[in-house]
Amino acid sequence: MWAALFIIVKTGSKWHSFCQISVMKTKSAIAILLITALLFSCKKDKEVQANPSIKGVWNLEKEKYTTLRNGNSVIQNDSITYNGTGSTFNFNNDGKLYIKQLDGSTFVYDTVRYSVASDNSFITLTFADGSTSNQQVLELSSNRAVLYFTETATINTAGETETYKVWTTLIK
Repeated sequence: MWAALFIIVKTGSKWHSFCQISVMKTKSAIAILLITALLFSCKKDKEVQANPSIKGVWNLEKEKYTTLRNGNSVIQNDSITYNGTGSTFNFNNDGKLYIKQLDGSTFVYDTVRYSVASDNSFITLTFADGSTSNQQVLELSSNRAVLYFTETATINTAGETETYKVWTTLIK
């Protein structure tokens, strides 16, 4: 379009009539180019993925433990990597968590109730005796979850306490 307009201006033939047609064609072409540029140059929104869910069977990959005496003195700092020992956590759709965990050389089986906060930030476990444990969800993807909980207990009549911190890594 611009080349045709330039040639016409240079030759001077029918400048007014052809120029008006060329300008209208040019405006249309520019409008089409701008619309095309906007459509193709804008970042496309990433596909919306469903929120990852804790539901399903997870393999225990690693647990990290820290124990503090009276809130500040570390008395234990340990990490255990399981590497496919068969320990699993099965978060069923019915709100039950079926746990199969290796304890020494034998498997221990347990079933607890669980509920998940609406924003996936916490998982509350409810045990058979009615006690609960709030697990903070530090990471949750379709194939990896990292849960954290802390608990403080009085360990003697002198009022000394121990705080247990546990990070649990699960993988699919």
